[in-house]
Amino acid sequence: MPRYAAIDIGSNSIRMEAAEVVPGLPARVLASDREVTRLGESVFSSGAVSEEALRATCAVLARMAGLYRKLDVVGVRVVATSGDEDLMVPPTHGAWLAGNVPDITVTHKAQEGHISIVTNHLDELAAGFKKAFG
Repeated sequence: MPRYAAIDIGSNSIRMEAAEVVPGLPARVLASDREVTRLGESVFSSGAVSEEALRATCAVLARMAGLYRKLDVVGVRVVATSGDEDLMVPPTHGAWLAGNVPDITVTHKAQEGHISIVTNHLDELAAGFKKAFG
């Protein structure tokens, strides 16, 4: 059964899920992890990601990669969402991720906020996963 991992890099925390996927059956979660990194905290005050937050984020991503590599996943997808109307996370955070994280998919919607981007575009986000993982 194929195994996949997904990582969501947010402004406050990073989430990782690894699962076995069989068409027609619910995914079986093999590993789940979340850690607060506060990656975007300095973006609010200085407009840039701090070196401390960047180091912490890289350490968390390395640890999570170790978890899903032990599970022999066949694909990994790294995602983030961004919206111009987001009052919690400035759009510059998504732009920074897009320019600095290899192979990340940043979904940006001009007239969406922190929650509405997911609720209003869930089908599009899910289609991206289906396309990436076949």
